[in-house]
Amino acid sequence: MKRHTKWIAALLIFVFAVTGHAYAFQDVEDLQAKQKIIALKEAGIISGIDDQTFLPEGKMTYAQSVHMIVKAMDLSLAAFTFIKAPETTDYFVNVPNDQWYSESFVIAHLHGLPLAKTLDPNTEISREQFAHLLMSAVDATGDYAFVKIYHEVADGEAIEAEHQNSIQHLIIMKAVELDADAKFYPDQIITRADAAVMTHDARVFVLSHRDTTIDYPAEPVNEEVTMQTTAINENVNRVTLAWGEQPSSGYRITIDSIHFNETDKTAEIRYSLHTPDPDKSYLTVITYPKAETYVSSEYQVEVVNSAAITPIPKQ
Repeated sequence: MKRHTKWIAALLIFVFAVTGHAYAFQDVEDLQAKQKIIALKEAGIISGIDDQTFLPEGKMTYAQSVHMIVKAMDLSLAAFTFIKAPETTDYFVNVPNDQWYSESFVIAHLHGLPLAKTLDPNTEISREQFAHLLMSAVDATGDYAFVKIYHEVADGEAIEAEHQNSIQHLIIMKAVELDADAKFYPDQIITRADAAVMTHDARVFVLSHRDTTIDYPAEPVNEEVTMQTTAINENVNRVTLAWGEQPSSGYRITIDSIHFNETDKTAEIRYSLHTPDPDKSYLTVITYPKAETYVSSEYQVEVVNSAAITPIPKQ
């Protein structure tokens, strides 16, 4: 068994690397949120209108929001396997494939962020919509235990029912602060400054919950892998492999290869199970490792653990 110490260096750099740079935004100097905005800039998560202008009172669009949230939560396509490179037009009607935010929309969709297929990326986003999107991204990084406490929101009746839990959790995480009258103003279009602050504080929450001290079991809790097939269209099926419940984010399942048999029209998906690397730190939360790929609907899918395959000896 191995023990790991809390990963804190990156968090300290993220929070405190906020001053002394030649290209700091000049229009945030008088803002209380200055340090958090510049911290996001230093982390490469946000950019301004130019090197010295952030436009803090500007209104956020879905394109800007999705791109910032995906980068802040370190979401990526690393856990997914594809038979072709995914494009935004595979999932969205109005999101082009060649924009600066296109890949972020693909990543957001595959991580389960709530984005409508017909969404216009240039639409401005309200405070409650942004909060729900942000909390969905936090959830995509792991499972977190929240204190069961309800915060009274004076204008809570104006919040959509499906967004209530997200806003409550962000308040508990201290990523959302109500004003002096306990109001959230859910219908207001969120400003660039408010979005940056909310994102910064949610990111700090996620980073602060990275591995403290944990003993990893020598063997995984179980090795049972299940398969689910979902029709994407009449020609392509999405195949999802799930490795049940595991004790940390260090457990992963990956798809190694797909072997097609044209004679009986079968596709054998070979996968590997990965346990925590003793030299790395992980989120200490219950996780449900999954891997996805896409297979033509012409084939009957079978799955097999690569470790169980006996190599053919060379002649």
